[in-house]
Amino acid sequence: MRVVLRVVRLALVVMLVSSCAVPPPTLSPVGVADFKATQALEALALVRNIAIAAHATTPPLISEKTTGAVVSWHRSTIIVVNAREPGWEGRVLAALTELEQQLAATERARFVPYLTLARTVVQEVVR
Repeated sequence: MRVVLRVVRLALVVMLVSSCAVPPPTLSPVGVADFKATQALEALALVRNIAIAAHATTPPLISEKTTGAVVSWHRSTIIVVNAREPGWEGRVLAALTELEQQLAATERARFVPYLTLARTVVQEVVR
């Protein structure tokens, strides 16, 4: 279990550093928007991956219901981000808040750091 936590922490650090990358100056405005959306999607995928990994442990750290809710939430956010409609960032941030509120108290405590990280990355990406 400790090895898994170390790997997850390392992945978080790597993702946080890479998510703050500046788009290459040679990209067109559409390319810059795609670059930023991809970074946001990577942060959102991390939340999904953490949920799946937490459910796969023995005993599971989160319920199957919660894992399903996180995967469903992730699928919805992919659709929102890929649509690239104005204001997608606000809808994704609202979805993160809604997901956090839907989690049971014990599971919410486990997810808050990852949800906060995803929220921070999305906010930084859109600057």
